[in-house]
Amino acid sequence: MKDAERARRELGSKLDEASKNKIGTSTLKVGMQAVKSVMLGDEVYVSTVGQKGIVMSLPDSKGMIQVQVGVMKMTVAVKNLEVDTATKKQTKKQV
Repeated sequence: MKDAERARRELGSKLDEASKNKIGTSTLKVGMQAVKSVMLGDEVYVSTVGQKGIVMSLPDSKGMIQVQVGVMKMTVAVKNLEVDTATKKQTKKQV
């Protein structure tokens, strides 16, 4: 009985540790990477709404930028943006 209780406690602590490590981290979609810097007109994926959008403003002091998703303009944190690695490489080749 003591062994089972000890095993239960160990599993509980491992689950707590795993959940703490997961908080604050987002899972990136396949083929996407986190945005490090943005420029006006960049196409980005807004993870909070699950849509692609166009960067309309540079980040402010709080790390927020304005993105146009379809006809809707929204202000989002840079940390909630991802960029398609294939699209990013294509734009560099076109220049």
